[in-house]
Amino acid sequence: MAFKHLFSQAKIIMDDGTETKTGVGELCIKSPSLFKEYWKRPEVTAESFIDGGFFKTGDTVTVDEDGYFIILGRTNADIMKVGGYKLSALEIEAVLLEHDTVLECAVLGLPDEAYGEVICTIIVPKEDAKERAEQSSKPALTLEELTSWSKDKLAPYKIPTRLHVWDSLPRNAMGKVNKKELKKLLEV
Repeated sequence: MAFKHLFSQAKIIMDDGTETKTGVGELCIKSPSLFKEYWKRPEVTAESFIDGGFFKTGDTVTVDEDGYFIILGRTNADIMKVGGYKLSALEIEAVLLEHDTVLECAVLGLPDEAYGEVICTIIVPKEDAKERAEQSSKPALTLEELTSWSKDKLAPYKIPTRLHVWDSLPRNAMGKVNKKELKKLLEV
């Protein structure tokens, strides 16, 4: 019995369509075990594959010093373009979740004429922080406080410039925060 070796290939494609070994771009994969096309959706198939049969995963990645792919987030929801930088909302969220006041948060890019996008965060404070805020008639967290706290944890260009404090984050039926809907709510 003969066995056929199955090899997968991966590469990173930047916005301009060029391949990069060390930069940030979209992960594209090719494998004999990968699906061939979307059923009865030739236009979606054409948009999802690039020359050479590589599938565009929709994940923005970079490569670490050991050659491993680091997923920064979904290209259309978790990656912001701020002042020439491609930033991962997931990376910033992970840092903000370390703050004493923050129960949960969502980070997204909002349109800005000067920078392309600005970093906006929506914070849901922990219950004790909500109680303190109600008793003092002050917000649970201010942008000034968040900025000051973030200076030692985030590069200056990754610090949120807009802050909203909400009681909860809107979620879809699967329980995920829908960032596209959040953008629509905040862009108005």
